[in-house]
Amino acid sequence: MATTTGHPGRILIVLAVLVAGLITLMAVSGTWTPKLGLDLRGGTTITLTAKNTTGTGAVDPNSLQLAKTIIQSRVDSLGVGESEVTTSGDNQLIVTVPNVQQDELVRLVGQTAVLRFRAVYAAEQVQPPEPTPGATSQPSAAPSAQPSGEPGTGASESAKAPSSPEPSASKTGNNKPMPALPTAPPLPVDKACVPADGKGTPPDQALGWQPTEACQAAFAEFTCQSKVTDVPDQGLFACNQEKTEKYLLGPTLIEMFTYRVEGHSTSDDPSAYRPKSAGEHWPLGDPVARLRAHLVGLGEWDDARHDALQEELEAEVRAAQREAEKSGTLVTSSIDFPQSVTTMFEDVFEEMPWHLKEQQAQMVAELEAKRK
Repeated sequence: MATTTGHPGRILIVLAVLVAGLITLMAVSGTWTPKLGLDLRGGTTITLTAKNTTGTGAVDPNSLQLAKTIIQSRVDSLGVGESEVTTSGDNQLIVTVPNVQQDELVRLVGQTAVLRFRAVYAAEQVQPPEPTPGATSQPSAAPSAQPSGEPGTGASESAKAPSSPEPSASKTGNNKPMPALPTAPPLPVDKACVPADGKGTPPDQALGWQPTEACQAAFAEFTCQSKVTDVPDQGLFACNQEKTEKYLLGPTLIEMFTYRVEGHSTSDDPSAYRPKSAGEHWPLGDPVARLRAHLVGLGEWDDARHDALQEELEAEVRAAQREAEKSGTLVTSSIDFPQSVTTMFEDVFEEMPWHLKEQQAQMVAELEAKRK
């Protein structure tokens, strides 16, 4: 009876080829370490629970899906692979992100785009911050410590001994200065406008808010380099972008949460990363239309003024467009504006994907056909 003989050499050769192939793949991809799971490489998993804005009732499934899409886009902005946002039940979202600490993740998924309107109670012109002098700064041409044989005024007078002893310089019997009287520490600038009871002012009472003497005194000392905390129901110190003017603002009158309904640009397709009907389910509708209706209801605005303002702004935009087009457009480029219409597809990705290349080629072909 014939017997089969094994070929261990062949098995070893096949195994060696497989190992060499895996090493080659690792070298090509530049990955020499294995990908660890969330439990080994570290990361965070948090659970978010959604609630109805009325406080009762079930959560709208479309709103939950919209929240999932928004949070997923925020998590993806970290550039961390294998992050995941899933729904659980009818009111929970589970966010799992590797290599991210809990505090950072909570801050990221919890932030909300918001626009607040506040009343301006005071405004003052201030000097913008001077640039920090470098090592090459020149010494002053007029030294203040110039010796003089004659008595003078100004800085020379300040160098003289005071005519009467200051309380802080008083001495005791052992020739040591007397200790200064204790004084209360000054309030931080962002705490000076907080009411004594610590409670804020709701929006329906914000128009009646008045700054206290302590708040006004803190505003006088406030500079654009000071750090303050933006608390919606309290007064706020702020500056313009150029840091040439500072403002004392009251509590929030109107708080608007913003949402981008359209795409970022003509090369952005929002349906690729969120439901097409997401904008229709944004809570409470268009905030601009809501603000208009609210002001009309208060008697502070009306349709006639709104239409007049809209017409004025549209005319201003059209005039600015005509002025800009004098330098040329993407369709009719000039020496001063040597741009190509094809650049409208090149502002998103470092390397243009295939579908944008197809759209770009299609547009170029249509433009050439119209020129014929």
